[in-house]
Amino acid sequence: MYRIIQQFRDVWFPVVGKNPPFWFRARDPKFKEPVIRLCEACLEGIEAIMTVKPEFLIDQLLYDGTCSADDIIVLSIMFDQMPRNALAIQYGRFHNSNPVEVKQNLDDSFSLRFAKVVLQNIDIKAIKDHRMICFFSLVFRHSNDFERARNVLLLLREIEGTDHDLPPLAAKFWQETLKREQQINS
Repeated sequence: MYRIIQQFRDVWFPVVGKNPPFWFRARDPKFKEPVIRLCEACLEGIEAIMTVKPEFLIDQLLYDGTCSADDIIVLSIMFDQMPRNALAIQYGRFHNSNPVEVKQNLDDSFSLRFAKVVLQNIDIKAIKDHRMICFFSLVFRHSNDFERARNVLLLLREIEGTDHDLPPLAAKFWQETLKREQQINS
């Protein structure tokens, strides 16, 4: 499992400060290649791991000592992002599927349950890469748990030691969360 996490992290979160252009444009043909590589390397393994109860999985990861807090956050992000990106590029079981229909029926229950367990067991403020915290908030936004999504992003203020503006990437995630919440509530 550690190998899958590392493969994902190396592509999704390269050197700090370098945000991959494919993050929000997986469907764009010029950015499809890294998403295909991620799917080939990680999707099957992630789907197999998602058959384990989140509580058992987190206990195993925390107590066997092979995964750090960062690794567990990355795993949570993978549970959320891999199916979405496979759908975006029509990879594997999503080949020739109707993206709109499948996205409406994409099951976020595992990633949400796992993320809630992560919040109970991991000190998010110890995560050094703020991009990971931003993407971790997406697990909650995608599950329409907007309050938790905002609370995760607000942790960045505590990490930065400020009560002022969020860092630019976090502010983008904040605005997108508010926009999604307004869409759902209207």
